[in-house]
Amino acid sequence: MSCGDLQAPGSGTNDTNDIDIDNDKDATAVEDNGPRTLYTGQVDAFVKILRSEGLRGLFAGMPAGLLQTFLSSLSYFVLYASLRQRAQAQLAALAGPGRKLSTSAELVLGAVAGGLSRCLTTPVSVVTTRRQTAVARSASASAGYVQTVLEIVRSHGIGGLWSGLGPSLILTVNPAITYGLFERLKGIVAGRAGRRLTPGQVALMGALTKSLATIVTYPYILAKVRMQSDRGAGGRGKGQGKGKAGTGLVGTLRECVAEGGLGGLYRGLGAQIGKAVVCQALLFVIKDALEAGVRRHLLRRR
Repeated sequence: MSCGDLQAPGSGTNDTNDIDIDNDKDATAVEDNGPRTLYTGQVDAFVKILRSEGLRGLFAGMPAGLLQTFLSSLSYFVLYASLRQRAQAQLAALAGPGRKLSTSAELVLGAVAGGLSRCLTTPVSVVTTRRQTAVARSASASAGYVQTVLEIVRSHGIGGLWSGLGPSLILTVNPAITYGLFERLKGIVAGRAGRRLTPGQVALMGALTKSLATIVTYPYILAKVRMQSDRGAGGRGKGQGKGKAGTGLVGTLRECVAEGGLGGLYRGLGAQIGKAVVCQALLFVIKDALEAGVRRHLLRRR
């Protein structure tokens, strides 16, 4: 997930797309001989990674992650702009010029553009996750990016590069949930206060709505990471993204429940919410500040 892209409504570029390295390893690390976890939590994961792999281990897969962020943002905004332009042209032809797309239409277009973007960039996400979750003792931990791609194709076929695409597509609703909740809450609070909200209030509401959206969609975030890791569903590196019964997403979610009960579906949630809250709060504060600045500029010109 990246704080760097001011997403359009409902965008699904980087939102919930990546999890911290600590969270990746904590969410997927399972011993080969049974469901004994390697880490007890995010702090334990951070300390153990730092001890075993050094500072470098905390940034494993970063080049691929940066490439993924760039490609995701670029492909999303190109697709979104193209879809929006066509939809606006069709609306003008049907209802006359001057008509604007509704918020719901913007959200739908954002979700569609996000889904198409995920289809294009999932291979980069798979390589990033594979390198981040490689257990230190495995050969893939020191493999280069090209070698990692070849290893995935050799073990799981070309389709292995699109592991976790299903939950990734589902996760395109996360920004729409966040945006919808934020606008609803903003309207309620602003209406009661009778004035423009402060940056602190905006940041707090952004953090709250992002936390709620993350809690709702987190099992799919976890499933996506596990399906894209070198262990895959089944916990033994067999069947990239396929459970023991070959059920894919459903099999991965069942495995999470089998390992830790219903709580297993929310393993690593704390780290994800922490990162998501900071990113979303900053995003909404910057967005509100930019909107206010543009409005002031337009008023001066009048």
